Amino acid sequence: MASQAFGSNMDIHYGGIDLAFPHHDNELAQSEAYHGVHQWVNYFLHTGHLSIEGQKMSKSLKNFITIKEALEKYTARQLRLAFLTTAWDGPMDFKDDVMEEMKSLEEKISVWFSKAELIQEKVEAGDIQKSSKTDDPQVQKLAERFRETKEAVHAGLTDNLNSRAAITSISELINDLNKEFKATNISSTYSILIEATKWITKVLATFGFEPSTATGRLGWAEDRDHLLPEIKKAVRYRDAIRAKAISNPVTDTMDTFTAQLGALRTSDSTDFAPYRKGIDDFATAVASLTKSDAPFADFLKECDRFRDEIMLELGVSVDDTDFGIATIRFADASRLIAERDGKRAADAALAKQKSAEKQKRKEEEDRKAREKLEKGKIDPIDMFKTKEYSQWDEEVTLPWIILTTGRSYTRCERRGNFQGKEEEAV
Repeated sequence: MASQAFGSNMDIHYGGIDLAFPHHDNELAQSEAYHGVHQWVNYFLHTGHLSIEGQKMSKSLKNFITIKEALEKYTARQLRLAFLTTAWDGPMDFKDDVMEEMKSLEEKISVWFSKAELIQEKVEAGDIQKSSKTDDPQVQKLAERFRETKEAVHAGLTDNLNSRAAITSISELINDLNKEFKATNISSTYSILIEATKWITKVLATFGFEPSTATGRLGWAEDRDHLLPEIKKAVRYRDAIRAKAISNPVTDTMDTFTAQLGALRTSDSTDFAPYRKGIDDFATAVASLTKSDAPFADFLKECDRFRDEIMLELGVSVDDTDFGIATIRFADASRLIAERDGKRAADAALAKQKSAEKQKRKEEEDRKAREKLEKGKIDPIDMFKTKEYSQWDEEVTLPWIILTTGRSYTRCERRGNFQGKEEEAV
């Protein structure tokens, strides 16, 4: 595919590497002769081949896949990440394990955006105040790390448009940002965390990832951004119930939080309907627990159910933090459910393994206890009796046995009857 021609020549001409020769050479020869110019194209950009599971994509090989078919299995964002993490002029192998990596990368970036939004929310609420320590070594280290990443991204993009290096640098920076997501030191680092997040959003927007314009959102746009304000109210209600249950208050205070959901529970928005039903179910359960003066553990179970059943199955990931409120992230419901069920299965298997190990240890302890008990029943005379040594010599006595049993025994001989004599205990 060629760019638009200006006059009798063009600036950039695109095409696959397999067209470089002889196709493009022939095209140049014909076009330059026809237009009467010395140089018809200023730049050629030849892209690498696309392979499917190690084989060049071809209709003849019946491994052809269309964009429409790819989008039925993967999101546009995942496909774009796959293209960006491949050299534009190198081959790309489109296969399942590569796309699984892209799903994980997408999730990693989205998770950080949800954390940054939580920090921003806490700052706007006045719960986080900027620290007066301007010479904090940790802050200086993080600022330096941020500066290095910006330089690395710039260097990558100026080196033959190395988008893979740029994405890798951003991913590594997010690793460091995650380490700073702590309530204990956030007052010192939050400004850099927010600044870095906005910069990441800007770079990703340059790569074609549309930034969110919803109030309170940071990072790339989501199809359900318009639902976030209502969903956030419900999650914050759940945060309040959870915090109260943990601190063991008077359960009557739960009603005050439930009343705050008024308009939310009566919303007639079609898009919000599934969420409203789940939220109403949770609020009704909390009201019932409050009325029955249920133990605080029951409130916590309901909070977990709201997180792990209601919201998760609607494609909303709610993750508790040590900030007292949870992060909120839109995600693929089937992936969240699979991860949840996988974790539950792993936890069940681990619990079963630990139970089996505990039972095995108990059985071993019981066996040793029985052996000890049986040994305690053996007469000391028999304890030292063997096939080779079955008789005591009269010359040697064992005073410790006298102290214990009131008997003395002679040194064992190889043969003969076992002999001993009664003596008064010392």
